Amino acid sequence: MSRTQIRRERLFSVLSSGSDAALIVVRAGSGFGKTSLLAGWARDRGQEAPTTVWVTAGETIRDPLAFWDAVLHLLGRAGLVERTGFRDVGVRGDVADVLPAALLRGFDSLPEPITLIVDDFERLAGSRVESELIELVRRTGNLRLVVATRTRSTMTGFVTASNVDTLTLVGDDLRFDDDEIGLLAEKMGVDATRRELAQLRDALDGWPFGIRAVFEHRRRTESGSLPAAHSAVFGVPMATGDPLDLGFAHRHLLASLEDVAGIDELPPTTVLDAFTIEQAEALGAPLTGHPVLDELESRGLGNWEGDLEPRRFRLHPVLRQALRQELDRDPDDARTAQTRLALWFASHDDFAGAFEAAVHAGEWELAGGYLRRSMFTVLVRLRLRPNVFDRIPADVLTNEPLLMLVSGIVHYGAGNHGKAVRTLLAAVAACERERIATPGPPTPDQVWVQGIVTAALRLIGRYELVPAALRRFTRMLSTVHDAEGVLDPSMLLFRAQTIITLSPCWTRWMPPSSSH
Repeated sequence: MSRTQIRRERLFSVLSSGSDAALIVVRAGSGFGKTSLLAGWARDRGQEAPTTVWVTAGETIRDPLAFWDAVLHLLGRAGLVERTGFRDVGVRGDVADVLPAALLRGFDSLPEPITLIVDDFERLAGSRVESELIELVRRTGNLRLVVATRTRSTMTGFVTASNVDTLTLVGDDLRFDDDEIGLLAEKMGVDATRRELAQLRDALDGWPFGIRAVFEHRRRTESGSLPAAHSAVFGVPMATGDPLDLGFAHRHLLASLEDVAGIDELPPTTVLDAFTIEQAEALGAPLTGHPVLDELESRGLGNWEGDLEPRRFRLHPVLRQALRQELDRDPDDARTAQTRLALWFASHDDFAGAFEAAVHAGEWELAGGYLRRSMFTVLVRLRLRPNVFDRIPADVLTNEPLLMLVSGIVHYGAGNHGKAVRTLLAAVAACERERIATPGPPTPDQVWVQGIVTAALRLIGRYELVPAALRRFTRMLSTVHDAEGVLDPSMLLFRAQTIITLSPCWTRWMPPSSSH
């Protein structure tokens, strides 16, 4: 345990007394110690406790399929897949609708309940994961769910609590009391009177991160009073009240870390929620064998996640925000970091991650290339996050009909049907203008776009136009010269369009006035 962490017996007792609850919610803002609390509690439970699986919703776990894939992987490492119903659970886009029922059968087949801890749950709030988890804890006795989140959502709401036995801890519960502040001061070697500690608790309203920051400053300077350390950290004396403006903490953190070699290398890593050493190197932060991460961990400003390789390092949210603001001061630096990240994801065949990073970088040609390379992956990963496409300027969408088409499909998948129809109609019109204005044999790109147009027409309900669009696509495909195999990755989509459009079921379902 880091010297900036203490055993929070008071909260461990509350969590353990509520361990029979199907759902435990820990909801508080940055710096309240949600992650360290749950990590300490999980360690404290000992070998006799049920199996615990920990998932952090980060850069690679932002959609339902990625989440459940991670859960199944961890259950497999615990030996709970091959000998249970989970061995028959497949996590793929084509089984998304039946996945909840398969997961329920898997949990029901477990020999004993497991505890699933989901950190940074706010990233999954509002997604299918949230509704699926609520339904699972309501229907099976073999899942104890613990979520740590910064925000309110359906998971933390009254309706869920009225249907599921729930224990909730909020920010007020997580604030340090007098005993905890005294214990932390003793552990960090900070000499202070009980009166000074009580004043600090009142000034910071028990905010764990702020108290650690003051203690760290006092310990490292080895001189001055605790009130003086508070003033140095937050820029105001303790008597002025609660200075929980994170700007104060940001300025203190960066100033207090000036003597730490390698801290200047870290801002580019903040484009990720947590990073591996390899990713840091690709982002221009040479951290192989560097002591900076160990130093941050010793100060309670970051931690290595889990036991899976390659391990990822997660900066404390307050420090990450401070470093990210430093990166964003120069837009060119932020764009460079995102471009490097896109190239790294592409080199590892993660074209959905590469596409998203390219969008953040404003590298539209790269984004279009990654989209063409693996459109299915992009749609699966981003179909619940249309805000990624909202970052693309209107003039870029106009000049890149393919981006506009996929944007419309993603909005449709997210339930924004009005915006989806408007976007897809505009995209179809733009594609037609481009096709008419470009005489001669079709290019691979035009064929690709025509295939997406066919899918888009079905989505917006223009069923009578789908067969004609498919016939045009088939003619274009038969005459295109594709020496570089640009269309190969999309042939599955094209075959699916043909099968759906020409199948007897499709023919019977089409409106009577449609020609086919």
